[in-house]
Amino acid sequence: MLGIDYQFRRIGLVSILISLVVITGNAQERGDVQPSLSSPFMTLRTHLYYLQPETYSLTNSAMTIPESDPEVAGKLAIQLKEILDGKGLFVRMNKIPQQADFVDSASMAHYYTPFPKQLPDVYLERVDSLWRYSRETIRVVPRLHRKLYPLGADLLSERMPAVLCKRFLGLTVWQYLGIPVLILCGFTLHYILTRILRPVVALLMGRVRKHRYADPKDIQTAAKAVSVLLILYALVKVFPLLQLPIKSSQFISNALTISSIMFWMLLGLALTRIIISRIRAASATTENRMDDQLIPAGGKLAQIVIVVVAIVFTLSQLDINVAALIAGFSIGALALALAAQDTVKNLIGSLMIFVDRPFQVGDAIVADGQEGTVVEVGLRSTRIRALDTSVLSIPNGTIANITISNMGVREFRMMNITLGVTYSTTPEQIEAFTAALKSLIVNHPLTLKENYLVHFREMGDSALKILFRCFIPVHSIAEELQIREEIYLEIMRIAQRLKINFAFPSTSIYLEKNGESPFQEEAKEPGD
Repeated sequence: MLGIDYQFRRIGLVSILISLVVITGNAQERGDVQPSLSSPFMTLRTHLYYLQPETYSLTNSAMTIPESDPEVAGKLAIQLKEILDGKGLFVRMNKIPQQADFVDSASMAHYYTPFPKQLPDVYLERVDSLWRYSRETIRVVPRLHRKLYPLGADLLSERMPAVLCKRFLGLTVWQYLGIPVLILCGFTLHYILTRILRPVVALLMGRVRKHRYADPKDIQTAAKAVSVLLILYALVKVFPLLQLPIKSSQFISNALTISSIMFWMLLGLALTRIIISRIRAASATTENRMDDQLIPAGGKLAQIVIVVVAIVFTLSQLDINVAALIAGFSIGALALALAAQDTVKNLIGSLMIFVDRPFQVGDAIVADGQEGTVVEVGLRSTRIRALDTSVLSIPNGTIANITISNMGVREFRMMNITLGVTYSTTPEQIEAFTAALKSLIVNHPLTLKENYLVHFREMGDSALKILFRCFIPVHSIAEELQIREEIYLEIMRIAQRLKINFAFPSTSIYLEKNGESPFQEEAKEPGD
């Protein structure tokens, strides 16, 4: 894609500018230096100082190698310096211990490792009060050198014409020409790789169009990132052949490594989007609607992790103390958490909702006295659409600590009512009425034919009460109301057919007349 090509061109532009920079710095200080092996500082200084063009003395440099054969010792000293230069490992002399009795804190022995991360097997040790490279270092140097220079360190310099070996501002002419040649080769390789990957991309895009689960741009981004990563890998292997000064090698090595980290990040982000799109398409076929909220949140979290990991690796490459930085960030995060306890409480509440899953998007719930349908579960709050279509936002910290009635997971809707009929209803009418109600439940197509109850339950204050309970296997309030309406209307028709009147709360009031009870008055015979 254009964005990846643009970033790759920026890498190439930086490399071209490097070829125009005046590079005169080296790993050692200039001045009169006497060969000495009295401390790690003096040993490294002796090794590197006497391999510089202005102060070249292979005999003095080879003193740091514990080898009896001077020729072999000199060759190993040169190879070790070429390894440091090729890997861009700049020896900072001000950080080298100058104590003759220096002790490594990890092994508690007289060892010193200049580059414990990059070259853990290359270290100094003190033997008979003299600091030299260890036997282990001498053993691994040829292997490291062959790995870094598979065709030899002098592959280019020994085959260049004399006119190209002339020095200008610290570099030879062929070194100046080598950088743009590598860049040109990189662009050519990128062009070839994109053409090779095109059928693969076309195949993947065809599947994308067929299944419609990912954006074709994400597939193209992934393919471009792979192409650039292959080119960067090739450049890492080739650029040591230019034998640039140590500071230039260090800069180019860091630039290539950081660029690789960035393109790995782009590849990871593209693949994450593809995977999330595929999972989202698969979850669409399931009944679990919580996935609609959990999958996007998981995708964002994965992308954040990828970016954070890329930043950590980049800072580590720049020799920044990541552990101290993380520790400081943790202390700051703790202070922020203490200052924003409610926010942290809501975040933990959202995590508990995703893990415990008390409801899903689309469920009808009653939470904290608020009834409605869940429309979104966010990181801070849950949004519920109330019956009046307004949207309620309840903090997730509150949701995690209250009782929630999830009506959306009910298998059946219960219809539980009490029918009151007047006291003038005869026992035969009540028996016929209850029998007709049972038949209604059994014959209705959308009522559960088990666990229903229809009984004359109670003689109330103003009515004879009949219990009517049945279950309706529906999943929405609209369907439930429709079935309820049908059943209520049928009950009214049954009552009308049996000439049964429904009672309503009523009170009979009797008034005394001239001190006589109304009951006495009713008890008088008609002829009295």
